[in-house]
Amino acid sequence: MSVNSSGSSEKLNTIRIVAFHYFASHYKQLYKWLETIATLELEYEGRITFEIRDIKNINNFHRSLDSANFGSYRANVAPRLYGVDKDGFIYTMHMLFSYKYIRDFCDKLLEGKVFEAIVLGSAKEFDLPPRNFYHLINQSSKDLFVMFYDPAWYQCTLQLGKLRKLTKILVNEEINIVIVNRGQQNYLGIDVDTWSESSCFEGITRFVTKRTNGWISNTERPHDSFRGYLRYIAKHINPELKEYNKEGESRYPDKAIVDLQYLFEL
Repeated sequence: MSVNSSGSSEKLNTIRIVAFHYFASHYKQLYKWLETIATLELEYEGRITFEIRDIKNINNFHRSLDSANFGSYRANVAPRLYGVDKDGFIYTMHMLFSYKYIRDFCDKLLEGKVFEAIVLGSAKEFDLPPRNFYHLINQSSKDLFVMFYDPAWYQCTLQLGKLRKLTKILVNEEINIVIVNRGQQNYLGIDVDTWSESSCFEGITRFVTKRTNGWISNTERPHDSFRGYLRYIAKHINPELKEYNKEGESRYPDKAIVDLQYLFEL
């Protein structure tokens, strides 16, 4: 196991699991956690590099992390784990620190099945296959309107229905509607943990664009209707939608009839 006390944020062409704790102070007391890491290191030898780093240097690992926020970490608290893929993207292992869950985290990193996002179609059978969210951003030619949701959220099914209607309405626009499941089996990118609103994950939306000043607002709570989402996007997107004005009203009266059909569609 690699011990890196500098906490440097170098990017290596390998998959890594990085554990943070106050190892300098509690190394002996953390034996049971280190033993689990050592077991996994042998199992994934040649495929994944395991590192342990002291929390006092966690600031250098990612801009969102601050060692001052980990003052309560004691010897009886498991280390904080992060995974780094070959492209240098970082993911949070949010599950219980155990052989079972860390192994699942490792397998998903190797398979590239972390932080998966789905570009919605007008119906489930037209959804695009799940893709890594970071890679989707880098390879998409369109802007992305993204909902991060928890499947346990009681409004989940209704909200996804609204987003599918939105997909139909915006089919000719330079924007895709994307969902990211906050469920236990989808390990998210570390950037998500920086959002103060993300603790409940009741359908938080974000807008992603490669264009400078392409979007005025950012984090937003769920809307009561798909028309609410449409008005929100139409109001804030820049440049404006081709088929809708800033108020979310159709620029073409004959198309408004089709929109009404979506409005009352089950």
